Amino acid sequence: MLITGVSAFLDSDGNKVGLSKDCSIDSFVTFFYRTTGGKWAPLPEDGSRPGDLATTELTDGRVVDFIVRQERGIINRFIYSYASVSFTEGEAARLGEIFPEGVCDYSRPDLGRP
Repeated sequence: MLITGVSAFLDSDGNKVGLSKDCSIDSFVTFFYRTTGGKWAPLPEDGSRPGDLATTELTDGRVVDFIVRQERGIINRFIYSYASVSFTEGEAARLGEIFPEGVCDYSRPDLGRP
């Protein structure tokens, strides 16, 4: 079997274990909205709210615009993708107050908790 890729990565015994030890891309975020017709569409980049923007009810009973934030990237050579209902500006500001430096500090060692 022929395996091709960028600068093959070998383990300490010389066995090929991957195609690249530095495989990565910059994370990127896209926003989508649910239309009133039940389809997904890209949210306009200018921040405007389309006329066919649907709403959804959250578990706490609030009704919000059905806008989804999707982030994609690579961590340790593995592709990740996750999506969630997008925060409102107020919710995002509150999270910024609670976690001014974010919630992950990769410069500190693992605390050994799952």
